[in-house]
Amino acid sequence: MLYALFRLTLWASVLAVTAVTLFGLLAGWFPLLELLNHFRPFWLAGALALVLAALPMRDRGLIAASAAVAILNIALFVFALAGGARSADANVATFLRVLAFNIQWSNNQIADIARELQTSGADVLVLAEVSGVNRDSLEKLRGDYPFHTESLGLAIFSKHPILQTEDIGWTFRPPYSGFARWVRLDVKGKPVEVVGVHLSDPFLPKKQAEEMQTLTALAQERTSPLIVAGDFNLTPWSAKLQRFSREAGMRRTNTFMLTWPVRELPAFVAIDNIYVSPQFSVIDIKTGPSLGADHLPLIVDLALEE
Repeated sequence: MLYALFRLTLWASVLAVTAVTLFGLLAGWFPLLELLNHFRPFWLAGALALVLAALPMRDRGLIAASAAVAILNIALFVFALAGGARSADANVATFLRVLAFNIQWSNNQIADIARELQTSGADVLVLAEVSGVNRDSLEKLRGDYPFHTESLGLAIFSKHPILQTEDIGWTFRPPYSGFARWVRLDVKGKPVEVVGVHLSDPFLPKKQAEEMQTLTALAQERTSPLIVAGDFNLTPWSAKLQRFSREAGMRRTNTFMLTWPVRELPAFVAIDNIYVSPQFSVIDIKTGPSLGADHLPLIVDLALEE
């Protein structure tokens, strides 16, 4: 009786993992299904566990089915790893340190955030969810970051001169929203473009898709070194970000640094990222401490090819 019940449970689990895996492949046609793809590592771990559980059962059909869904998830996992940024050669000097952080509208630890950012060593800060409530506390950053631009809740602070700025995705009708802020910097005499982003909620997948199309078009037009940083509300396993890498030539710096959520639960997904054009390579990547927001800061040290 217990054997039959366990076997039935395994079959149900195999079918469930198969279903979420296959449904995720349909995200291009049914955008809301993209939500399933964000949990690819969990589906892979579950599929491998099912293979191990099925082996002692000596049920060939069950073993074959669990192995098939495990192989499919391995293939999708490995495929998603493409598009990562190159690692820098040893002893290469840091050209730019970039910090991206969604500080959260209602955060009451803004003073702590400002102190942490001042000591972060970052050359460029990309901050999301900046508001009237927390803007004044961030003003003390101006001593270390004399160049600053902010609009639509996105702020970029820089130690290097900001030459141009532009809102991306601005709509001239209520709620008058945008999702990105573009700047051109002069970094040690070299032009570098930075786009700070805060994409729409994952439950607005069509709007997310439109925003990613806009980012892709922008990146395709650029010839200067380009950095796109912020809260994407998408994980590296999403079809949208994989398409962004393929079509725009942008390279992902964060695959396994988990950044959200961090207040109620340990972080278990990487929805904050920093994408770079091929001129950049990655020296180091890390997350900062928890500072009252539901995101962790993401910090990347970049080298630039001469």
